Amino acid sequence: LVAKVAAEARVGERHRVRAGVEAVRYDLDYYSSQLTTQAGAEAYVESPSRKALFVDYALPLSAITLGAGLRYDHFRSNASRPDFPRISTAPGFDPANPTAGFTADEGHGQLSPSLHASFAAGPRLTLRGGVGRRAAVPDFALLLAGINSDLSVTNGIARYILSH
Repeated sequence: LVAKVAAEARVGERHRVRAGVEAVRYDLDYYSSQLTTQAGAEAYVESPSRKALFVDYALPLSAITLGAGLRYDHFRSNASRPDFPRISTAPGFDPANPTAGFTADEGHGQLSPSLHASFAAGPRLTLRGGVGRRAAVPDFALLLAGINSDLSVTNGIARYILSH
């Protein structure tokens, strides 16, 4: 699901400013298991999200337009991970509150500047170029691998040792 709102304003004769917000929500469902055993099983249902604020400035100079932009992206996996070790058959496990002891993933943000220019080479030809930095959404399969580290059904020990 993607939602984006932007507004543009002219400041004086030459200056144009555009600002806006963007929100993206992903819905992920994944399950993988062997037919005869649950060892190595992988399952999760998560809803990661990304939010962004952006502003662009443009200065038209006859056939050339110069511009600059700034964008702030913030990503959250919205996942929570169990404290290690997590064993649903262990004494003290509360089936009425199976997520007790889970810790939510932290969000991450990045500021991305950009510069761009365009040149109207003719009535039907415009050349555009730019340079900038852009935040990338992580690979969800890598981000959520091993999230269900219940040692009674997964190989969580190996994943925990390899990831720490």
